[in-house]
Amino acid sequence: MKKHLIERAHLNIRSLFNPTPLNYHNELSTKLKREDLTPVRSYKIRGAFNKMNSLINKNGIVSCSAGNHAQGVAYSSTNYSTMATELSVLKITM
Repeated sequence: MKKHLIERAHLNIRSLFNPTPLNYHNELSTKLKREDLTPVRSYKIRGAFNKMNSLINKNGIVSCSAGNHAQGVAYSSTNYSTMATELSVLKITM
């Protein structure tokens, strides 16, 4: 991926929410990335927001998700004042 695209994505996300912190967890002896502190409690908002940023001149968004990505699309659509239709999977068969 080209550096300027990564930098643009970073700036886009920063306009939506602050960086999520890395907190050290003593009992686990490791750092935890606090994605639960994003507006939708998931890292999926990053991809949804950046994709929608490239589609903002379109008439609306249709997306399909089984979970957190749907929240990212919904939250992002309010930021861009665009219509988003989210199709959710009710049952997953394996």
